[in-house]
Amino acid sequence: MKTDTATDRRKNSRVSIDVQVEIMTGGKKRSPAETEDVSLGGILLRAEQSLEGEREFILNLYLANVAGGPIRRIGKVAHNRGENRVGIQFVDINPAAERALREYLAYRVQKIQTDQDKRP
Repeated sequence: MKTDTATDRRKNSRVSIDVQVEIMTGGKKRSPAETEDVSLGGILLRAEQSLEGEREFILNLYLANVAGGPIRRIGKVAHNRGENRVGIQFVDINPAAERALREYLAYRVQKIQTDQDKRP
């Protein structure tokens, strides 16, 4: 798990997990993207297609063991890191989606810690 440092500008801890993400722009589904890490405030993706020029877009996050289908968030590009790596900031205020994501990330952090504790 990646965590914030005093020099890190992020407000939320990031969790290194692989989550299936679907990006929709202009009402059209784009190719899926791979995640590097996820936090309550955003997500770092490796996208097959550039997101440059997109103001805001819909992200559908397909999280394992989350009832009710994907978590839908609205995001905008916060930074590009080259090699199609792009940081997305969530810009919507959706209490239900944020609660579901918070619970999922807490579950994943606990699972990572439990798995590490089991190692010899």
